[in-house]
Amino acid sequence: MTCEKLHDIVRRGVRYSYDTTNSKLVVASSEGSALNDDYVPEIPKNGVYIMFENGELHNDGKERIVRIGINEQPDRLPNRIMTHYTGTTRRSIFRKHIGTALSNKLGSSATEEQISEYIQNNISFVVIEVKDKEQREQLEKMLVGTVASCDSCMSSDNWLGKYCDAPKIKHGKLWNVTFLEEQQLTKEYAQLIFDGLVLSCDISQSFKEFLRD
Repeated sequence: MTCEKLHDIVRRGVRYSYDTTNSKLVVASSEGSALNDDYVPEIPKNGVYIMFENGELHNDGKERIVRIGINEQPDRLPNRIMTHYTGTTRRSIFRKHIGTALSNKLGSSATEEQISEYIQNNISFVVIEVKDKEQREQLEKMLVGTVASCDSCMSSDNWLGKYCDAPKIKHGKLWNVTFLEEQQLTKEYAQLIFDGLVLSCDISQSFKEFLRD
């Protein structure tokens, strides 16, 4: 699967973001179809999360993928994601990378509050449910490898990651430093995306056919 196809598919997943007013993760939108107000899909207990960042666009002019991750501990995916939004740099390597980038950009050490504020205001995500740990670990590797190897998917000149201490982030396009050279998605593992991507309950037949194409 190409990076372009991957973006086209995962952008159609239900988008989650952080509600600063109520201090919780909420459903923001779904590109694939309008959400039913009576249906609020919960974040699965196990799976892969794919993050987007305000201002970071693919060559098609729409948001590009900036980070990919999983839950290592069973049934802890919602907790793992929340740690990125409200935790500490000791518990989240993502927060640590954001923190060094903010510190370098600001010229002073970023506080946990500043890190949280940036992530809460700029990062949204979709989720692919994958219950089997080995499968989600392999899917994570292939997703990172697919995006990292794409020549059409570049960071913007203003991307915060360019201030990060980690060279692979600073000179790359993802808030990831591992699996950058992994193989691209195979048909077998692309099927996990089709089967596990969290979507709204109202999915048109044409979109179902698109997913199976």
